[in-house]
Amino acid sequence: MFRCNLESGPDGVKRVEESRVLECEQKRIIRDLLETEETYIKEIKNIIDGYIIPMDFIWLKHLIPDVLRNNKEFLFGNIRELYEFHNRYIFIQIIRENGK
Repeated sequence: MFRCNLESGPDGVKRVEESRVLECEQKRIIRDLLETEETYIKEIKNIIDGYIIPMDFIWLKHLIPDVLRNNKEFLFGNIRELYEFHNRYIFIQIIRENGK
């Protein structure tokens, strides 16, 4: 978890400037956004690798009902495009603009 250090004032009370508080909050939000986006990308990749790709394996075709195999595009829609978009553009752009 991201934490900002507070400085002790002359009276011993922990204080921090308002601009520093805003900076800390912004860093925390960006870090949360990066972590969430990274998790989202990994989960989409797991769906692609664990479900979509194996549906095309010849040795597994007999295990998949025709109704599922014939509706793969309906089941998974544009998940590959979502993965590529988030992995190549969104995540990279966040890192570029804010660092990691």
